[in-house]
Amino acid sequence: MKLKLICASITFLFFLTIVNVVFASPDNWVEIGRWSGEAFPKLAEFQTEPFNCNHVEWRIRWLYTATGSPFESILVIKVYEQGNPEYIDLIYKSSYFSQSGTNNIHNNSGTFYLNATIANIEEYYVIVEQNVDSIPEFSPNVILPLFAVVTILAIGIYRKSVRSAKT
Repeated sequence: MKLKLICASITFLFFLTIVNVVFASPDNWVEIGRWSGEAFPKLAEFQTEPFNCNHVEWRIRWLYTATGSPFESILVIKVYEQGNPEYIDLIYKSSYFSQSGTNNIHNNSGTFYLNATIANIEEYYVIVEQNVDSIPEFSPNVILPLFAVVTILAIGIYRKSVRSAKT
């Protein structure tokens, strides 16, 4: 019974230490970069200057005004980490109607840039913001070994206390 109580207490304390929830309020988000323009009747293609995200939670907000039928509006944004040729996120929107949205990027800080291809859009805005209250998550690769070590320690302490109680 004591062993179960000790293990349950240690498990509870363990999960209290790894769970960190920060609720995002509008005050938490700080703008890093903003790009805007128009892509009608021509195609707009651009690469942003590199920008730093010092926090692990950041997002890309986008908004565009479509030209409407007969032209389908297209917005393609690829997110690259500087020095890496593979994109880490892709935004692809195609519609005859105006649209807006947000793409959240989690657990990724560093220096990034955007490649954008925009067609048949009267006006567009792309905004990058970071959550200044974000905290890096506990690495999932550490949770299981740490839990195993804590459990083994709890069992060892329990056995030692049982042996000393018998003598």
